[in-house]
Amino acid sequence: MISGPDYAAFAECRGQLFTVAREQEMLAIELTAVEALPAVPGRSQPFSLTFSGPLEPFMQQMTYRLSHPHLGELSVFLVPVESKAGTTHYEAIFN
Repeated sequence: MISGPDYAAFAECRGQLFTVAREQEMLAIELTAVEALPAVPGRSQPFSLTFSGPLEPFMQQMTYRLSHPHLGELSVFLVPVESKAGTTHYEAIFN
């Protein structure tokens, strides 16, 4: 089993920027929400992350390499969920 940052580690990073490596450019996105999801007995706490980024460049649904000063580098599957007011919101689910 691959382990990575858990709910508490991401919760401490709310409001901070993550760098996304995409093709030949780097993009900064902000972690705007960390929400606990209903727990399953005997498993770690599932949670969702919401990131906010610019409208352009738009990131398609796929796995991206994220980097953060405290969490290091990690691969996260991001899904665009909403674009409005000059911002695109992306969601990641950990269960």
